[in-house]
Amino acid sequence: GRNNPVASPTASAIEWTVYPPSNEQDGERINCIRLYRTIAGGGLSNNDFFFLHEITDLDAPLVYVDETPDTDLLLPVYLDHTPPPVGPGHVIHFNNRLFLLGSKEAPQRIYYSKIGPNGEGEFEHFPLTNYIDLKVSSTSKITGGAVIHGVLVVLTEDTIHHVSGIDPPVEHQMNDYVGCIAPGTLKLIGNILIFLAQTGYYSWDGSQLRYLSRDIEPAIRQANITDLRKARSVVYPFRSHYYSAYVWPDGKTRWWVYDFAVGTSYDYSTQAGSD
Repeated sequence: GRNNPVASPTASAIEWTVYPPSNEQDGERINCIRLYRTIAGGGLSNNDFFFLHEITDLDAPLVYVDETPDTDLLLPVYLDHTPPPVGPGHVIHFNNRLFLLGSKEAPQRIYYSKIGPNGEGEFEHFPLTNYIDLKVSSTSKITGGAVIHGVLVVLTEDTIHHVSGIDPPVEHQMNDYVGCIAPGTLKLIGNILIFLAQTGYYSWDGSQLRYLSRDIEPAIRQANITDLRKARSVVYPFRSHYYSAYVWPDGKTRWWVYDFAVGTSYDYSTQAGSD
């Protein structure tokens, strides 16, 4: 709505009447609304607007009274911002940037936001040149990532990559035959990633790849589970246990558990009460 002046002790307040839009816009969920304004006598050109306030309660129209003095407006918003790509697969905060892992248009591309002149993150600005194209097969897409040991680890369906550095970030391919085929199984335990690959479960600690699931291979082959990409996982929050669920051909869910503290896996697919 239009902003109307209101009386205040400083005689300079602005009343904002905010009408939240529909919570769903073009399939994308709206989480908050940010308000920006100029200083007194400010223009309408680039860098004249400053961040004022963020609204997270979007349930109803609301009124926000702005009595913030101009001297407290410290974060300019740049009107030449390039928006992020449509439909990023994963969003990770790393080195004061937002990294977007894949998108609908480019499933093998890593996008990253801009770093300001003083090292501050400009999370709303994704310059058209800020991206890394992974050199992978044409059918392999990015399936997930996490930050371990100060490095951003990015997995495709058959490769593992590291991203480090700031200006610009640099990518290194660490493995070219194992990747994550089921994004729902990618979990971080401490500084170790566990995930499901084409040939079973693996862990990655930033340098060493370990094969974990030898104990459950016979059960998986016998059950003839054809679509492992539907596998899901959870992590027990108080111990280093990794639980993975399979939906078997009979429609029932059965579990495999890996105790990372002792390096032992358990096949619960044939145990009573495992469904």
